[in-house]
Amino acid sequence: MDRIAVAQFLLEFKKLVKERRLYVEGRDKNIITLGELGITNDQQRQELLELSVEDYVSGPESDRDRPEEYLYKFKRRINDQEIYIKIKITVDGKYAKCISFHT
Repeated sequence: MDRIAVAQFLLEFKKLVKERRLYVEGRDKNIITLGELGITNDQQRQELLELSVEDYVSGPESDRDRPEEYLYKFKRRINDQEIYIKIKITVDGKYAKCISFHT
């Protein structure tokens, strides 16, 4: 993947997060990971804002639940644990979404 394209995606994603237009999936494994890490929703938001091109793993790939939207995968070390993060921007460009945030 082109680093410039990943950087551009992250700029747009972070802009939406800063505007408080972030939706985080309430999946059990995401909630469990937040508890295990001992971090709050605000701290999770801050971790998303700190994602960088160096954290990039793969994507864009079509979201199986919404094929018109594209997911990007990242890995980040938080509190000595590797955290898998899957994010996207909604097709209308109005919201940043965090689909996965877990070990």
